[in-house]
Amino acid sequence: MASKDIMDSDCMTLTRFVLAEQRKVPTATGDLTQLLNSIQTAVKAVSSAVRKAGIANMYGIAGNINVQGEEVKKLDVLSNELFINMLTSSFTTCVLVSEENQHAVEVETEKRGKYIVCFDPLDGSSNIDCLVSVGSIFGIYKKPEQSGDTAVTQAAALQPGRGLVAAGYALYGSATMIVLSIGRGVNGFTYDPAIGEFILTERNMRMPDRGNIYSINEGNENTWDSSIKEYIRSKKYPTTGKPYSARYVGSMVADVHRTIKYGGIFLYPASKSNPNGKLRLLYECVPMAFIIKEAGGLATNGKIDILDIVPENIHQRSPIFLGSKDDVNDVMALRQIDLEVLRRLHRKVNVVPVIAKADTLTTHEVKKLKERILADIEEHEIQIYQFPDCDSDEDEEFKQQDKELKACIPFAVVGSSTVLEVAGRKVRGRQYPWGVVEVENPKHSDFVKLRTMLISTHMQDLKDVTQDVHYENFRAQCISQISQQAIRERSKLKRDSGPHFENSISDTDRLLLQKDEEIRRMQDILAQMQEKLKATGQVGGGVGLRGRVGSLGNDLDSADVEKKRNSIIDV
Repeated sequence: MASKDIMDSDCMTLTRFVLAEQRKVPTATGDLTQLLNSIQTAVKAVSSAVRKAGIANMYGIAGNINVQGEEVKKLDVLSNELFINMLTSSFTTCVLVSEENQHAVEVETEKRGKYIVCFDPLDGSSNIDCLVSVGSIFGIYKKPEQSGDTAVTQAAALQPGRGLVAAGYALYGSATMIVLSIGRGVNGFTYDPAIGEFILTERNMRMPDRGNIYSINEGNENTWDSSIKEYIRSKKYPTTGKPYSARYVGSMVADVHRTIKYGGIFLYPASKSNPNGKLRLLYECVPMAFIIKEAGGLATNGKIDILDIVPENIHQRSPIFLGSKDDVNDVMALRQIDLEVLRRLHRKVNVVPVIAKADTLTTHEVKKLKERILADIEEHEIQIYQFPDCDSDEDEEFKQQDKELKACIPFAVVGSSTVLEVAGRKVRGRQYPWGVVEVENPKHSDFVKLRTMLISTHMQDLKDVTQDVHYENFRAQCISQISQQAIRERSKLKRDSGPHFENSISDTDRLLLQKDEEIRRMQDILAQMQEKLKATGQVGGGVGLRGRVGSLGNDLDSADVEKKRNSIIDV
C-alpha cells in the first residue's frame, strides 16, 4: 500500500490512452497516434523552456513583429520552432498553420503525411515576463480526399471545425497539463516530471449547464456593442439571484480551462477597434470550440456555431462566446429589451420579425440566426403573425409563393437608398470591395418577399387580423376594465352605506348593480370555459386566421358586455 502511495504502477499515460483509443478503430493506421506523440514531445520541450525562461534569459522581445502585428517574444520563436520541427519529423503532416508564420508551412514530399495541424505555439505570450499561465493550442484535420498524392497547399486548411479529427491545448501553470479530445469526450493529462510522462488525471471532463463566472476584458467596455454591455450588466447586477464573479487572466488557455472546470462563460466580442473580433479562428477559436462542445458546452461567434464557420483565410479573426450551455444561450437569445417590447406589442399588433443588415452575414449564418430567433420566440411564447392556410382552390403558383414566404420568416433584409450600376443595370444596393449587395435581388435579401407579403398577397389578411382579433381583444379588455371598475366602486358604496344601502339607491342604480353582478358571473363562467377548452387543446395560441379561435372567449365576453350595457341604457 505504501508503494502505491509513492507511484501508481498501472497509471494511464497519454501514450497508453491514445493507443487504447486507436484499438477501437479497426481501420486506424497509427498515424494519429504518432502525430499526438510528436505534439506531446513538443509540449514537454515548451514546458521546460517556459520554466527555465528567466534563468536562460528568454524573457523579453525577440526584436521582430509577427503576422498579427504583435511583438514576438523570444519564447514565441522557440516554441514555434519546436512545434514545427516535431510535427514535420513525425511523417504524418502535410500542412502546418501557425500563428507566427504568415504563410502555411508545406511539408516536404519525403516527410509528408495526411494530417493538417493548425496551432498557436504559445498562447498568452504577453504574460510570459510576469509569470502568468500561458499555453499552446492545436487542431488536427485530415487533408481533403480529392488531393490524393499531389502537393497540398494552405487552402486545404480552410475547413470548418466540423472536420476536426482531434483538438487540444497545453496549459503551463502550477503544473503542465494537456487537455485532449479526439471526438469522444475530453480528458486531462498532468505532466509528471519524475517519469517524464503525462498521466490521466481528469477523465471525461464535463462542464455544468450553468456557471457563476464570466470572463471578459472589461477594459474594452467602451468599444462593445450595446447588447454585450447589457449582458454583462445583467450578470453583475441581476434582478434575482447572486451576481456572477469576474475572472480574466488574459491567456485564452487559462481562461477556457477554468471555464471548463467551474462553468460560466468566456467572451471576446467584436469591438470598434476589432470589428471582426480579435482571436484567430483556425488555431484559437475552432480548437477551443471543439473541446468545449465535447465537454458539454457551446461556442458561438454571436450568430452561429463556431464549428460551422467556413474560414476564408488562415489568419481570419472571429468574435467568440464559449462556455456552459445556458450561459452561452443567454448571449445568443433575444435581448431583454427586445423581449419586453415584443411582450407588450404581440397581443396588440401583427408582429412580423425582420433581420436588418443581412449583408453582414453569410447565407449559412442567416439560416442559423433565423432558427435561433424562431426558437427564442417560441420559448418566450411571443405570438407572431401566422400565415393563413391556402384555400384548396388556389392555383399552384400562389401556393408555392405562399410556401416560400412562410419559409423566409424572419425576413433577412438589406436596406439602401444608394443607386449603383451593376452590369449595365441601375440597382439599389451597397458597394463592398468584393462586389455589390442588391436590395431587390432575392439571392442577397428577402426585401422583395417582405414587400410582396405586406402590400400585396397578405395585406387584406393583416387588416382582418388587426380588426377581428387585435382590436376586438383590446376593445373587450377596455370594456371589461370599465365594468370591473364600476363593480368595485358600487361595492365600496355598498360597504360604506351599511344596512341602509338598499333604501338609499334608486331603482336604476339597483338595476345597474344587478347587471354588473350578472356580468361578473358570466365573465367567471367564460374564464372557466376557456380553461377547459385549453386543457382539451381546442384553443389555439396563434394570432393568424387559425389562431383566431384563441380570442373566442374575449370576443364573446365583449359582445355580451355590450349587450348588457345596451339593455341598461334602454332602461
